[in-house]
Amino acid sequence: MLARRRAAATGAVVAALLLAGTTAATAGPGIVTPGGETWAAELALEGGDDTGVVLADGAVRPATPRTEGVLTVAPRRLLRPAAALDGTVTADLPPGTSVDLQARGLDAIGQWGPWLAVRDRAPARFAGPTSEVQVRLRLRGAADGSAVPAAREVWLTSETAEPAPPDTATATPPTIATDRPRVAAATTTSPTSPATTTSPISAPSSTAGLIWDGSIATKGLGGFKDTPYNITGSSTVTVIDGPPKAIRFTVPSGSQRAEIEPDVDEFGEGETRYFRLTYTLPPSFPLNPSGFQLATQWKNDGTGSPPLELRIEDGTFRLGGGFGRPGGSRLFATDIAPAITGRPVDLVVGIVFSSDPAKGRVDVWVDEQQKLAGFRPPGGTLYPGKQSYWKVGLYRDTGNAGTATADLGVARLGETYESVAGGPAPSTTTSSPTASPSVTSTASSPTSPTPTVRTDGVGGP
Repeated sequence: MLARRRAAATGAVVAALLLAGTTAATAGPGIVTPGGETWAAELALEGGDDTGVVLADGAVRPATPRTEGVLTVAPRRLLRPAAALDGTVTADLPPGTSVDLQARGLDAIGQWGPWLAVRDRAPARFAGPTSEVQVRLRLRGAADGSAVPAAREVWLTSETAEPAPPDTATATPPTIATDRPRVAAATTTSPTSPATTTSPISAPSSTAGLIWDGSIATKGLGGFKDTPYNITGSSTVTVIDGPPKAIRFTVPSGSQRAEIEPDVDEFGEGETRYFRLTYTLPPSFPLNPSGFQLATQWKNDGTGSPPLELRIEDGTFRLGGGFGRPGGSRLFATDIAPAITGRPVDLVVGIVFSSDPAKGRVDVWVDEQQKLAGFRPPGGTLYPGKQSYWKVGLYRDTGNAGTATADLGVARLGETYESVAGGPAPSTTTSSPTASPSVTSTASSPTSPTPTVRTDGVGGP
């Protein structure tokens, strides 16, 4: 989904208007193709789930400044089951305002699934095929009350689900061996390893609770979304054969990002997730950049700096974030452990996602040693009313000197430490001395980066 300024409607949207022969305020029959359906959502206030919005001059706006409004569109029954839903919003967006599009689908037993963000070139993907979908808009005014957004048109396109393979004994093997990036096979090993040798990046022995395995050794980039807009300037993302096989991120001086997104769902209030990343930084890696330098981020929907990010700066791995929190910055930074070059470093980050600072928490292990335990960011681990998604790779200030290169050998997501690490958490923990919440508020800390120049928006800088 792209929330476009009114004057920036694309040719695709204009063509859709002409083909449909309708306006954005009419839920017409839409355009049906083998790949899906395209239609204009009806922007009408029907009460019920609509809160804090008004309809005036053909546009939907927050009812008052400094508030968030929600417009929930009536459900639509599809002609063919859909696997995903994409959308385009045309809106007036004064500085400091935003419009987010979310979608959900009705499952096989008649229950609505969770609300999923629809982002530019990254549609909402449902847990299973759905024949009925619903969308909503979340509109936010400027924090100082000076302006509100105005949503004028919403065009939606469903992605038809592929039919399930026939359930017969004569089904051919290719129809069974589907490449589902969210499902990890417990027997996956590196094809270059001898039969008697376990690959150093094979799947964990304990897969209970494992949600996703990037399986880089066998699939390369196959377990990640196609998001070319996350690679800017002269930056590159490539697969190297190794051994071991890895994904290489390269960001030269003057460029900004080389990031990819694991093919996983977004994270919402109350969820607990564990993330594993195994990075190798070369000896030449710039450990002391002049500006910010990120190795992964748990990015909020919409624009702004994320609530959580893993930085490499001042010779350390550092947890930070919170600058873009709605209503006021909750910027923090806390050291995890010294950054090591020349060999693989295994990082496991456990997060309880919550916008409530009393509930959100972070635990971090480095090479199986716990370095951060029960850390509570001052602004929580989510922004209020938003979900977060996962980005891996390098994102750095364009003013940083030198070329930054990092190799990613393992990327996993699970419900427990054991599911991503392959064994139980070590019984002995060593917390970083800087992990105390008493030092987390670092708005004036000399070790903090300069996030005020960051505009880490949807799908690009």
